[in-house]
Amino acid sequence: MPNRAQTTEQTDTKDTMMALGGAALLIVGVGMMMTHPKIRQYASHVRLSSLLSAVLPGIERLMRLRTA
Repeated sequence: MPNRAQTTEQTDTKDTMMALGGAALLIVGVGMMMTHPKIRQYASHVRLSSLLSAVLPGIERLMRLRTA
């Protein structure tokens, strides 16, 4: 039976570990995709600055929603 009386510290630690685990899975997944020659060839033609400028507004919006 799950313990429903978790402290704030335990909840924060759990959230941090879940976020770090998700980031680790993301990095591993991107690394696995980048081993494919066609994807690597496509990625070499994409400018990182244009990609980041397209992605960052969405990330900022999600962070604002999460803090609200």
